[in-house]
Amino acid sequence: MILLEGNPPTTLRMRLESVSASRSSIQLRVLGLIVAALLLFAHQNVVAEAQNSHQTHIVRTGDTLVSIAEQYKTTVAQLRQLNNLSETEALYVGHTLIVSQVGVSTPPSTRSVVHSACPVLHTVQRGETLWAIANRYDVSLTGIAQANNLSNHRLIRVGQSLCIPGTTSQPSPTPGRTGPQPQPGTASYTVLGGDTLFLIARAHGVSVQDLIEANGITDPRRLYPGQVLRIPGSSMVETGSTGTTPADTDPTSGFFTVQFFNNLSFTGSPVLTQQVAPGTRFDWGLAAPGPQVNADHFTARLEGQFSFEEGLHRFSVTVDDGMRLYVDNNLVHEAWHDQAATTHEVDVHLTAGLHQVRLDYYERASSASLWLRWQRLTPGLIAAPPLPPVAPMPVPNPPADAFNLQFFNNVDLSGPPVLTQVAPVGKRFDWGTGSPGPQVHKDNFSARMEGNFHFTEGTYRFFVTTDDGLRLYIDGELVLDEWGDSPELTSYKDIDLASGSHHVLLEYYESGGVAVMWLRWQPLFPSNTRIPQTAITPPTPGSGTYTEEDKRALFHAILNNDIVTVRRMIASTGFPRFRNRLSGTALHWAARVDALEIMALLLTYPEADPNVRFDNANSDPWNKNRTPLHEAATHGNAAMSELLLAHGADPSLATRKGFTALHFAASSKHTDVVEILLKHNADPNVQEQFSGNSPLHSATRWKPDPEVLEILLRHRRIRPNLRNHDGQTALHETIVFGHRAQLAILLDHPEVDPNIRDDSGRTPLYQAVANENKELVKLLLDNRETDPNKRNDIGFTALYRAVYDENEDLVELLLDHRKTDPNIDTKKEWTPLFRAVSNGDRDIVKLLLEHDDIDAEIETQGWTPLMLAYHEGFDRIARLLERHLGYQG
Repeated sequence: MILLEGNPPTTLRMRLESVSASRSSIQLRVLGLIVAALLLFAHQNVVAEAQNSHQTHIVRTGDTLVSIAEQYKTTVAQLRQLNNLSETEALYVGHTLIVSQVGVSTPPSTRSVVHSACPVLHTVQRGETLWAIANRYDVSLTGIAQANNLSNHRLIRVGQSLCIPGTTSQPSPTPGRTGPQPQPGTASYTVLGGDTLFLIARAHGVSVQDLIEANGITDPRRLYPGQVLRIPGSSMVETGSTGTTPADTDPTSGFFTVQFFNNLSFTGSPVLTQQVAPGTRFDWGLAAPGPQVNADHFTARLEGQFSFEEGLHRFSVTVDDGMRLYVDNNLVHEAWHDQAATTHEVDVHLTAGLHQVRLDYYERASSASLWLRWQRLTPGLIAAPPLPPVAPMPVPNPPADAFNLQFFNNVDLSGPPVLTQVAPVGKRFDWGTGSPGPQVHKDNFSARMEGNFHFTEGTYRFFVTTDDGLRLYIDGELVLDEWGDSPELTSYKDIDLASGSHHVLLEYYESGGVAVMWLRWQPLFPSNTRIPQTAITPPTPGSGTYTEEDKRALFHAILNNDIVTVRRMIASTGFPRFRNRLSGTALHWAARVDALEIMALLLTYPEADPNVRFDNANSDPWNKNRTPLHEAATHGNAAMSELLLAHGADPSLATRKGFTALHFAASSKHTDVVEILLKHNADPNVQEQFSGNSPLHSATRWKPDPEVLEILLRHRRIRPNLRNHDGQTALHETIVFGHRAQLAILLDHPEVDPNIRDDSGRTPLYQAVANENKELVKLLLDNRETDPNKRNDIGFTALYRAVYDENEDLVELLLDHRKTDPNIDTKKEWTPLFRAVSNGDRDIVKLLLEHDDIDAEIETQGWTPLMLAYHEGFDRIARLLERHLGYQG
């Protein structure tokens, strides 16, 4: 039992007060322990007598009055009356409650179940889950839960006795068995408590070395209950030829290789690798998949080749949290988000033969489960015919000033393209939530666009707008790399080019949601050089009316930077005063696509308002009241921004949600635009209405750019400690997003307060510890102004949080800091040492005891850490504390 933070049991506290009162000498301590033991014996007699007239229940972690009342078929009011509990009085772990009078029939508690008519009892071992126990005795999970009055099948405890319904004999491998029993007809074995590789190998007639090699075992001493081992040389059951063949009951001839990673991105080397049979159900509950794997924040990849008959197969995946399922490297189903245990199904038509099956899984927090299985549906049932195979397409030679564009049904540009097109330069591809073509997936696809183009000598700015990732190459050199999921974002790079032909290559992928791809370039137009007057001499406007067809034609002319068509339409029909239903006025369009000469032309007319709002009722709230300057800033169009500002654009204007042009430029990391806006007196401290973020907050989010942060911090009016609606500063935001370079820049600013607290009382250091980011914690501790002893609203310090999370590395790092006080307690009077003892974490207890300033005798509501160790049965921790306190013997 792990104590929750609260009041220790009063009776035991009274029994052990003699220990704390006898600290003057070692002899008195020993005498106190003897007295405590005698009192404990006496107390047990008293409790036994009390139980002759009452039935009692000892409160345990997770108990509430409601759950206890349900368990004993009574009411909350009756419990309060029997125990003299007020309406506001809380329960605490270890509290003894009277639950009924003698003669009242009550069900047994889940901790100490009396099974008077139970055919088989099972004692829960460390590492076991209820599912594993049910599977072992060949009974249903529901049946075993109902037989033991378990409302939550994840909450079983080591040492708990469980009634096994519907059976009169022990399973073949019993807790007291002499060794593992072979499981005929299978090629795998599920490890049970007490197993060793030697015993398993002997039971199956194989060598220990064969087991090690077949399962990729790096440490033969590290087995754990529930681990599935492949038995080399065993045969598998053949898959049936007709009807329904579930993979979990009739596995195919293959195995899954399962790799676990201690992160959510599958990066680095796997910390654990297993081989399991298809259909294996993983139900880890709150535990870790293995001693090397985190209990939370881990990923797993299952991959293997399996034999299928031709036909429609239904794949079922039950997960908590997210999953992606691939068949033959094609994504067939995705639910990549946090969720309770949910079953997802997808039907896939497969040809006869071997097929690759891969499942990517992540677990963020709390319970974890994973179960992949499949079955062949009734022959002839076809939900949807598969797409006809696409023959490899010859790569056409694109015309001059055009791209060859290839699409792939994966996110890594692998395999043959499924669609090939020719695309003009500057074309914006905006597929929304749809697909580029009938052969292409609407999500999880990639594209490669390349061609050779003639440039005159000079500097060119290449713009790429994408949702999601991109890589841009010029003459084989990578010049832009934003290969990651992101909302629509414009990036640019200035490149010096010699006169002649140059190769341009764009690689793009779309993960999910909206899909956008747009590559264009322009020669740099020096900001101090005026556009030639001959280029923008306005034609006399006509007096016609724009038809819907005219509007579309003008829209496309601006998108393609076709100034000739724009001039012709103005001369024939007049200045375009209308608004497009979804994207604003002609000025908005020109600013968005950086059509500089067209914007210069439009601004010569008196009807042109550089501050015109895009407030169409059909636009979404984020886009309401956007000005052309907002568009130019969002897309990083620096020369366009200067042109608009020169014609009276107001940099202080905000959208309906309170975002200014500086917010958009800082968020999109457009350095030049940020500098231009600040030069034109944009307010660096304005806070938007939605989250209360300033431009400095915006600069720390998504894909950070240290240069943007430095520009904002150099501004003489910057207020770096502004807090948003959650009370968080830019420093907090930087830590939330894990940006080391940005954190270093912020800490170098003389006005940045490293100890400022948000609305929950969290300092930046506390936030970094809570995020378990050792690199950022070290950087903060290296700052001489950082105070590691600040407490949050419930009294947690950074050290206490690290101990609470059982993060040994961070505890050691914090204890090494000269200012850290290891004895600061929470509002409930829990010290870090008391918490470490409660967690049963001997390594952290040892680290704390090695600190020069530790006080191991501080009481928490009358309890010392040593008393708690005795009470919890943590003998090794108790011995550590005894040695530290100078106990003999």
